[in-house]
Amino acid sequence: MSDNSRAEKNEIHIHEILVQCTKQDADRPELNDLELVVIKAQGNVPIQLTRVSGTTWKQRNQDSIRVPPKGLVLVATSERHGDLGFGCIEEDPTKFLRGQEDSRCNLQLEGENGLALSISFRLYKHVSNETRSQSLIEQMLADPSMVLKLSSLVPDDNPVKADGLNAIGAKLQEKFATTQDKADIDEAINAYEKALRLLSADDARFLVFQHDAGMAYDDRFLRFGNIGDINMAIERLQISLTMLPKGDEKLPAVQNNLGSCFAERFAHTGNMDDLTQSIQLQQQAVELTPEGHADLPSRLNNLGNSFMHRFERTGDLHDIGQ
Repeated sequence: MSDNSRAEKNEIHIHEILVQCTKQDADRPELNDLELVVIKAQGNVPIQLTRVSGTTWKQRNQDSIRVPPKGLVLVATSERHGDLGFGCIEEDPTKFLRGQEDSRCNLQLEGENGLALSISFRLYKHVSNETRSQSLIEQMLADPSMVLKLSSLVPDDNPVKADGLNAIGAKLQEKFATTQDKADIDEAINAYEKALRLLSADDARFLVFQHDAGMAYDDRFLRFGNIGDINMAIERLQISLTMLPKGDEKLPAVQNNLGSCFAERFAHTGNMDDLTQSIQLQQQAVELTPEGHADLPSRLNNLGNSFMHRFERTGDLHDIGQ
């Protein structure tokens, strides 16, 4: 994450701006076209006002305005009479929140020729959509089984739903690794499949979700031995592999995992075609894995085991030499 991204997640904004003058000043001509300006280094931000009574103006639209991190300077101005006065908060605006999400603030403007203006506004901590989505996912993961049951209540077009379901699947799969409870891996696969149904094939997440689902099916096969699960694991991983562009850094990992699934199915069915596929994929994975890579030893071990299984079936000494 870039520094700019971190800053955006911690922005302080103002809106719901009201300006008031005294009754004595209400008829002053310079107030007939009153505006405010927020002074910012990146460019000043005008705030158009609508006069709602003789002494009160409100912000014309309700767009929020980002507050500079080192303080806030507001200038009252008139197109015909120029600047009328200013007010400022010279310290970090977050101090006014005192740990709260928002706070109503008041500011007195020091006006020209005895003009007295007061400004009130809502100061609040702006939460980006990314932060809000991440927070929702974290809440969902606190009780993944319950949230999975309630997921139907969340609209399918909610931008966080697919990511949330995939994250629930990963959490339940992780739980299964400890509990070995079939209900956990069943719910994990259910969550992965629901996440996939929300994505189109051209979505960048589609191939990743396919791979995650495939590995969950593989986990269930290894524990319970249902041939349908290893078939589904291979199908999901094949889809993921065909979608990866040449040279993608994830390619050797997917090749290795798919090769392992073919080897597992061979051990279950004895079909030599599966073993041949396993060796081809694992060889490709090893060839694409650089020297010194943390996964190279395990990938070499997988390939060696596949050659050993073929030697046991064919007696070909070339395989034992590999």
